[in-house]
Amino acid sequence: MDHDILLTQLGVGDAVLDWLQSYLTHRVECVRRGSDRSTLITVWFGVPQGSVLGPLLFILYTAGLIDLIEGHGLRPHLYADDTQTQGS
Repeated sequence: MDHDILLTQLGVGDAVLDWLQSYLTHRVECVRRGSDRSTLITVWFGVPQGSVLGPLLFILYTAGLIDLIEGHGLRPHLYADDTQTQGS
């Protein structure tokens, strides 16, 4: 999920936009196994896994997908985070 595209699509006021931008950007992740931990890396896309906002932001991000696919003469089939298209 591209953060810039998502934030543009939301159409919210400056205060909410600033809050969401701070929530999505400058996040780091690592992998931990026992007491071992990988190097921290910056996460440029997506939302925090297991977050309450994740599913809502995903729905808002993909809201125009059906119209876009149908606009190209295809039939979409969406289930959770999987999208398939078929010719008309």
